Formats: sequence, C-alpha cells, structure tokens
Amino acid sequence: MADLKLTIDANYEQASKAFKDLANESETTRQKIEKFSDSFKTEQIDKFIDRQKLTEIAMRGTRGEVVAMTTSQKSYEKEIERLIKSGLDPESDAIKKLRDEHDKLADKIKNATEAQKAQEQVMKNAEKAALGMIAAIGAAVAATGAIVQKSAEAGDAYAKTARVIGMTAETFQELDYAAKMSGVDDLKGSLEKLNKSVADVKSGTGSLTAYLKENDKKLLDQLKNVNSNEEAFNLLMDAIGKAPDEFTRAELAQSAFGKSGQELILLANEGAGESPT
Repeated sequence: MADLKLTIDANYEQASKAFKDLANESETTRQKIEKFSDSFKTEQIDKFIDRQKLTEIAMRGTRGEVVAMTTSQKSYEKEIERLIKSGLDPESDAIKKLRDEHDKLADKIKNATEAQKAQEQVMKNAEKAALGMIAAIGAAVAATGAIVQKSAEAGDAYAKTARVIGMTAETFQELDYAAKMSGVDDLKGSLEKLNKSVADVKSGTGSLTAYLKENDKKLLDQLKNVNSNEEAFNLLMDAIGKAPDEFTRAELAQSAFGKSGQELILLANEGAGESPT
C-alpha cells in the first residue's frame, strides 16, 4: 500500500479511481484491501470524532480556539491518510464522514481568524479613543457623584447575585473580577449551573455525580457534605487545577459547569480554588 500516495487536498474521485486501479494490479493487493475493508467498523470513526472533540475542548482552555481547531484538523488529515493507505476506499462513508468534520473545522478556523482580526481592530480603535478622552479629564471631576452612585448600585447588584448563587458578595465580586481577567464573561451563569450540579450530587443524580463515581469518589463524598456553593466551587476549581491532563480538566469542568466549564479552566489554573471560604 506504500505506493499509493494520496493527500487531503487531492480530488477524491480521482483518488478513488487510482485506489481501485492499484487494487486490480495484483491479487495479493486486492485481497489485502478487501480484508481491511471487511474488518473495518464504522463505529471506530464515531469514537475517533468524539475523542477529537473532547481533546479540542481541553486545548481551547489552555492554547486558544484557533490553535485547538487547527490541531484537530491536522489529526483528521492524518487519520484519513492512514485509513486510505491501510485499504479503505477514499469514497467510502467512513472517509466522507471524516472529510465532513475536517471541512467544518476549516470553515470555523476561517471565521475565528477573521473574528480575531476584527477584535484586534476594535482594540486599536479603543486605544485611540482612550487617548482622546485624556482631554476630557476635567469634565470627569464633575461626574464624581454619579460614579459613586453607580458604584453603590453595582455593589447592590453583586449582593443580590451572591445571595442567589450561595456566596458572600465580597467573594463573588473578587471571583468575578478574576474571571473577567481570565476571559470568563459569564461567571454568574456558571455558578448557577454549579448550584444545580451540587443539588444533583446530594440527590445522587446528574452528569457530575456519574462522572465522579467513575473517576473521583473522594471528591464526590466531599461535595455531598458541602455547606455552601462557595465551598463546592473551591473544591471543584482546586480539583480542575490539579487534574493530571487537559482531557481530565475538560471532562470535570464540563460535568460541573456545563458548556461554560471550558472557560473556567484558565481560572482554575490561576488558583481560583484557593479563594478564602
């Protein structure tokens, strides 16, 4: 099969024809191809795709969206090339499914790159605007009273939110600031999801309970006995920060905080679990 040289960018119909011509060159080659095709199971493709998506989620938290998607795309390319060289027809359903995932990533990478460039332009514009604001410093003095009022309103908002999520206002305000510095925009939503996850743990249900039963029974027992959402948050962030690899961090974070869990990985890596209780 080493003589068959196909790349991800090749015309797949032409590649399929070349593949079939190669199979017809000798009975031995044809038998090898048929043996591999007969033994191959489509379920292997679904498992490979699931693994790639979990790995991509883990990498987004530490290396960024574009790098994670580019790495995943290259993995699809290598798997397609490996399967074709092993004896799978380039026009088979399995290869088409992998190509589809590969092409989706290509579109996402393009969009993400364009969005990143747009964000950089926004930052440049904001920088220019900031320079222009220097001239208006004198006017800001007259607005001090309004700023004080807004600060009081913001403090009241923090207090109300803190009561809902089961934390002190001071702790929530500190965590919210740290989260924003780490790129987490919706800490409140994540903590509301955590409320439900902790309630599920105490009742023995939910995805977090199922995950911890299989992977960390000690943490499961600790969460069953917490007295506040703040305590549960600290335990989970500490566990995420100390997880042995990116894959484990992603699974635990997603089980506890839902889709927003991947954003909290960076916060965990910066020691959010060490917040005072």
